[in-house]
Amino acid sequence: MNRITITMAVAAILLLFFMGCDKDIRNRYTGDWEFVTKIDSSQFDYELNKWIPLGFDVISYSGKIIHGKNNDELIIQYTAQNEVTVWVNHNGNLWTSVYPISTGGDRHGYFEEKDKMYLTLHYSKYGGFLTSHIIEGTKKERM
Repeated sequence: MNRITITMAVAAILLLFFMGCDKDIRNRYTGDWEFVTKIDSSQFDYELNKWIPLGFDVISYSGKIIHGKNNDELIIQYTAQNEVTVWVNHNGNLWTSVYPISTGGDRHGYFEEKDKMYLTLHYSKYGGFLTSHIIEGTKKERM
């Protein structure tokens, strides 16, 4: 083989490789998911200077993760009544604007590979009310 043939063959292989690469990392995570959400509600008692538990619930839900408006956004529908927009980076770390208490470092959650997701959200209200949603998701396999 001559040098031109080898160069063209390498160029063709590289072109096919890069055409097959999915540049939108969100595609790894979109689809149908099974979510388990632990919901913990509490209220701060200012007289006792401590948090008082109000209730705890666990909800299992078959939801979805879809593309958001921007290139780094995902929308996670994790219960029938709850969805959240998150930002995802190339490492699978998740951030959201929902109450800035985080779970390790400055992220709110993360994807583990393509099929596991962990996310913690804290919703606060006036009067010292706090509700936490601790979400674990497993991506459903396509049939």
